[in-house]
Amino acid sequence: MPYLGWKRLLPVLVAIVMFDTGPSVAEEFDPEAWRSAGGTDASFRTRRDMVPGVVERVTGLSRIEAHEILGEPDEVLGEDDTWYVMRDVMFSQHRVLLIEYDEAGTVARARDVSTETWR
Repeated sequence: MPYLGWKRLLPVLVAIVMFDTGPSVAEEFDPEAWRSAGGTDASFRTRRDMVPGVVERVTGLSRIEAHEILGEPDEVLGEDDTWYVMRDVMFSQHRVLLIEYDEAGTVARARDVSTETWR
């Protein structure tokens, strides 16, 4: 009987490992690696791992300074900029670095959010 329990649990464990979009071990932020990582699914993990370092680095900078460090955003949403950090084409949910600016054009907040919930 214990074998049947593991047999049922194994596909769930495999799915969790394959579709893990949670936090990973943070890498030191490397602006060149960040800029070159855009556009390919294989390289999004590089960006995801650097998000904590990016948040620390860009908070308080001007929009121009943030763009110099990160490159041009993947999308502009109103007054906010986004860079993809993880794409999940199966569920149409992505993780993005969302940068919000204050009235003076300074980075007020940078955070990793889901495009499904924007949290």
